Amino acid sequence: MHDLGLRCSTAVVLFSFGLAFSVLTPLLTPVMFVLFLLAYYLDKYNLIFVYPIEFDSQVTNREALVKFSVLGIIYF
Repeated sequence: MHDLGLRCSTAVVLFSFGLAFSVLTPLLTPVMFVLFLLAYYLDKYNLIFVYPIEFDSQVTNREALVKFSVLGIIYF
């Protein structure tokens, strides 16, 4: 079973680390961008073709995901 919550949190962590370490190592920014794009298209492919189930989360993860995304940007 594909765990959508785990993939969302992985994307937020990847985004936050990319922002935080881009200040220290500017050459890391394009690498993190490519990794983020690869993860995005891999997840998109998996959700459309591999795991085509009806998705109804009832907004259980959205509040935490938005909170941690904003916290990562503020931390940057």
